[in-house]
Amino acid sequence: LAKACVMFGEIAGPLLFKPQHMKNLVNCLAVVVPVSNMPNSNLEGIMERFASGITVEDTSSAIRRGNIEYYSAEVEL
Repeated sequence: LAKACVMFGEIAGPLLFKPQHMKNLVNCLAVVVPVSNMPNSNLEGIMERFASGITVEDTSSAIRRGNIEYYSAEVEL
């Protein structure tokens, strides 16, 4: 089960962009791996990969910024 969770995390991790989803995945791995007979070094490698390779994006702020830029000419009217 732990190996399957780790493999799922490696595949799904780069696809996550919401902070809550990333937090849930990290919490799941942080609980499942230490309780199993898998070495904790696997968990450390995965967490480092998550921390370095995945950027979490606030989509609502990006959309708002885009709308402000797009409609800035109309605001002047």
